[in-house]
This record gives sequence, C-alpha cells and structure tokens, in this order.
Amino acid sequence: MSLYGKNVKICGIPCGLVLRAPENGVYTVLIEREFATLEQVEGIDWAHPVIEGECPLPVGYGFKPVNTQYRSSIRSFEVTLRVLDQYLGDVTGYVAEVKQLKEQAQEQSAELAAKTAALNDATDLIQGMVDAVVDDVMSQVTE
Repeated sequence: MSLYGKNVKICGIPCGLVLRAPENGVYTVLIEREFATLEQVEGIDWAHPVIEGECPLPVGYGFKPVNTQYRSSIRSFEVTLRVLDQYLGDVTGYVAEVKQLKEQAQEQSAELAAKTAALNDATDLIQGMVDAVVDDVMSQVTE
C-alpha cells in the first residue's frame, strides 16, 4: 500500500511524490520500494521521460539524475533531477520554413539592390537632361 498515492507514473513506474526544489531546474522524485527495484529506477529514461498523471515535472523536458539514494526511513528511492534540456518535438518543419524565409529575404535583397541601381541610373539620366536643358536655356539667354 502506498504512503503517497500513485497518481504519477514516469516511464510506467509509479512515483510517490514529485517535488520541485527551491533551486531552479531541480526536482526530487520519490519512488516507493514496494513498487520498483533499483534497477527499474535506474532504467528510467530521464532524458525523455514519459509522464502519466499530474506532475510538477515540465512536460517535454529532459532531466539528468544527479543523485539516486535509498532512504530506508521512508522505504523509498529518492532521485534528484536537474533539467537537462527542453525537447521541442519535431522541428524539421520549422527549420525548412526558416530556410525558405532566409532564401526569400536574400532574393528580395537582390531585387532591392537591382531596383536601387536602376533608380540611380534613372536619376543620373534625369539630372543629365536637366543640366542639358539648363545649359541650352543659359546659352539662349546670353546670346
């Protein structure tokens, strides 16, 4: 019979308690001896745990066990975990989208450079025409 209730399972192993430590990114998991062996506790895939039930461990995160010990006073294994990384799922689609957006940005930059060059050429042409008209008017005025 559980002293804590069995509301949470991690990788199929019933856990008595899951507590958040005062330190950021650190958690303590108590697993009662009558529900798991040390081999089962050490066999949990903490890098990608499958969590069932309400649990303070953030879903999608990986953890690194920093300490595992048996506490005979409470007949439980105490596993101290530190956040290893956050698993964001399959990001292949986002990577492809970012690549596509970068390519579009490069294409638009090239188009903008071409349009800027064309605008500068047109400005030079107009300035040349204005200068020619001014010179023509000035020559007529001085005659």
